[in-house]
Amino acid sequence: MSDAPASTRPALWRRAASWLFRREPFEVRAWEGFVMRLLFAVLVLRESFPPFLKFTTQPKPNGLAHWFDFTFLGDPSTCHALWVGWNVALVLYVLGLAMPLTLGYLVFCSVSYGTLGNSQGWVGHTFQGVTLVIVAQWFASLWSLVRCGWKRLLFSPERAVRLEVYWTQQMLVAAYTVSAVSKLIGSRGRWMWETPLFGLQIRKSTEQDYYNSLTGSLTENQGLAQALIDHPWLARLVISPALPLELCFCLALLNRRIAAVYGLLIIFFHTMVTEMMRLGFAYNKQMLFIFFCNAPFWIVVLVRRFKPEFPLVVDARYEARR
Repeated sequence: MSDAPASTRPALWRRAASWLFRREPFEVRAWEGFVMRLLFAVLVLRESFPPFLKFTTQPKPNGLAHWFDFTFLGDPSTCHALWVGWNVALVLYVLGLAMPLTLGYLVFCSVSYGTLGNSQGWVGHTFQGVTLVIVAQWFASLWSLVRCGWKRLLFSPERAVRLEVYWTQQMLVAAYTVSAVSKLIGSRGRWMWETPLFGLQIRKSTEQDYYNSLTGSLTENQGLAQALIDHPWLARLVISPALPLELCFCLALLNRRIAAVYGLLIIFFHTMVTEMMRLGFAYNKQMLFIFFCNAPFWIVVLVRRFKPEFPLVVDARYEARR
């Protein structure tokens, strides 16, 4: 038996809960915003549609294609010119220069090519999250321009950087929340109970991947799929936590600590789904790592604990705890 009085136990839990869930707005420094933009630009550079998309028709208009003709984007000369501008805009974006104009151009390219690609008779959403982040940062830069004045058109103040990061986080939180709500609506509230059917999805994705590339094996992951079907409570135990995790993702906006925890948890879930269903989620995982886990910040915090003279400054709350 512990000699500590029982009355001290709730206080310990309260301190732990306060440490994890205390509301602490992110004080993003200029260097931190630069690193985030650099990592995000490297991620965006992996996007393949501007230089390779050569669609010249939009037989099944989707979204904005109902009102605008995007087929001019399929012209090779136009595509090449926009691709050059895309790379220039990413360099300016990393440097934080003329953000309303730079991000506006990135939004135009991303949305336009995405719309044209989704107007061919099928709809893909691989790059959707990245486009949402670009849109969120563009609106944040426009709002900062209104608040700070046109003199800040070329160089954004530090508070504008904070706003862009925070709106980015909100956009990603909203996307995951919509995903969770759509699961509930589509399953009429039975999604967690019906998770054993996930085994059928594994078989479907395995066969689809095989017939698309004629590589691999049709029997790959079939044992796991059958195990989920044969042991429904195992499936519910393993897969069901994904729903409350997405529904409560808004808690990640409270402070840096819970943001990092949530980012790691959802990255782990995406990795598990990747192994089971061969669905990449590469962009999602990298964006969670950049904007929620934020490893460079925690590395600097750790370094400054042992070397206070280290030049990079972090959040004042963490400076006070050195």
